[in-house]
Amino acid sequence: MNSQLIVGIIILFILFYYAFKKDNFYNIQKDLQEDYDLYYRPTFYSNQVVPAEKNQTITKTEIASLLRELITYTNGAPGGANVNVNQSKYDLIFKDVLVSSDKRNTAVYPNPNNYSVNLNIKLDKIYKAELIDVYVPSATDDSVNITPYGNRLYFTYIVALLPPTKITGYVAIQAGTYLSPDSIAKELTRQFGIILTGNGITPGVTVGISVVYDKNLNRYIIRDRQVYNPLEPTLFIYAKNGYVIPASAWSASYTVTDSIAPYILLFGDTYTAGPENIDIDQYQNLYVATGVPGDYGSYNGNDVPTNADCLFGNCIVSEVVLTHCKIYLSLGDKLNGDTCNITPNENDQSTGNVPRVFCQIPNNTCVSSSSVKTLLNQPHNFSAIQYYNPPISKINKFDISWFTEDGSLVRILDHCFTLRIYYFQKRIGTTDFSYPIP
Repeated sequence: MNSQLIVGIIILFILFYYAFKKDNFYNIQKDLQEDYDLYYRPTFYSNQVVPAEKNQTITKTEIASLLRELITYTNGAPGGANVNVNQSKYDLIFKDVLVSSDKRNTAVYPNPNNYSVNLNIKLDKIYKAELIDVYVPSATDDSVNITPYGNRLYFTYIVALLPPTKITGYVAIQAGTYLSPDSIAKELTRQFGIILTGNGITPGVTVGISVVYDKNLNRYIIRDRQVYNPLEPTLFIYAKNGYVIPASAWSASYTVTDSIAPYILLFGDTYTAGPENIDIDQYQNLYVATGVPGDYGSYNGNDVPTNADCLFGNCIVSEVVLTHCKIYLSLGDKLNGDTCNITPNENDQSTGNVPRVFCQIPNNTCVSSSSVKTLLNQPHNFSAIQYYNPPISKINKFDISWFTEDGSLVRILDHCFTLRIYYFQKRIGTTDFSYPIP
């Protein structure tokens, strides 16, 4: 009897133990299967995103979400430098906006140096804007783009004949876009020849006025072919608008208007031809000076006479001819930002200063209307980027202006550029785990 009881107890214990272990086994198997289903869902198409059942175990995604809430975002892709947007819920994307000035409303904005264009989109949460390319014709430059309001050169020329002949008046070249300063110089020479010939003077080796553009010095040279006489100079140029040339026995009075002088880099009131030389000042700057014995060389202990040089012995030399190497693009108060800051001109406040702008357009082109100003082949440290923190919104147009370094509007021709705008876009509101799309 006792043995049977002991055997029964042992059997019950075995059955109880087996039942307990089996239940535990199935619980463990179920947990493993749920974890497998959670992390390794099968791939299939579905029109409905079904959220996964969660157990009490914290998932990797939840841990990542907690970490994102604890971490303060700083500079770095893809979120960027902006800290005022919850970047765990937004993506930083960009859109390229192409602007062509010839598509503006020309009835409202006849001049391409100051106009507005409406965008066909409205951009919000803008974090950064970058000018990625620009094409501005170099014909924009005054040095090759001559207008009817700046095409005259006033002069007095005295020909040492018997009796002497004195001519006072002006030459006027056709307005237009010239290929280079050399083309303008040739046209001025041709017009001087027409006036002299009309006064019975045949231009030749020893008489006449010629204008050349010296590519080595990058300056205009207005040359009197007569031998220089310091006691009786024979060529005078009147450069400044408003200057009154007094009447004489040979000529009526003239008032200088529409002068081309600023475009050929003559900035004084009047100029008298004589021996010219490029000298250097105490600050190591080159400037045009009056030639003196010794400037043109020496031989056998004798200085070359100042009137012996066939080009510089009796002439007027301009300042250096440059393209607009400093033009500035403005896109409106919001987009201009504060990345670009231009220091004011502390030497001459009357000249004006550049207002707030988006960026400077660098220029490494030659003086020629056949080239364009672009961002290509620029130094690596050049940047045309504005950052906005906090982000700016409701941008649906550009207010475009082009300025020179003294704050005046550039005489610019039709142009185009591309602005790349980076902005935050809210992510699609999916759950932590959704069905993958193949």
